[in-house]
Amino acid sequence: MANEKNLQRGTATQFRSGEEAAKNGKKGGIASGEKRRENKRLRDIMKSMLERVEPEWGGLTLLEQAALMQCKAAAQGDLKAFECVTKIAGEYLTDVNDKNEFAWD
Repeated sequence: MANEKNLQRGTATQFRSGEEAAKNGKKGGIASGEKRRENKRLRDIMKSMLERVEPEWGGLTLLEQAALMQCKAAAQGDLKAFECVTKIAGEYLTDVNDKNEFAWD
């Protein structure tokens, strides 16, 4: 049963109104902004790596080389690679009909 002593123990873990809640919200917003900037920097690095031309790959970019390897894997029967290639091409399978045949977009 709750008594005054039990009720006082929980006050240290609760947000206090107004000022403390605003202070904690500000800390969360700052941390969120830092994480967004870090993620953007990583995205920019990855984009530049994908666009870099490699002479040993016949002048293809990493993105083109990866697409070529996915197509080769799909042609050899890799269903995950096939799914990836068709999704990127916009020709992915949307549903299976009653006869267990795939319906194309």
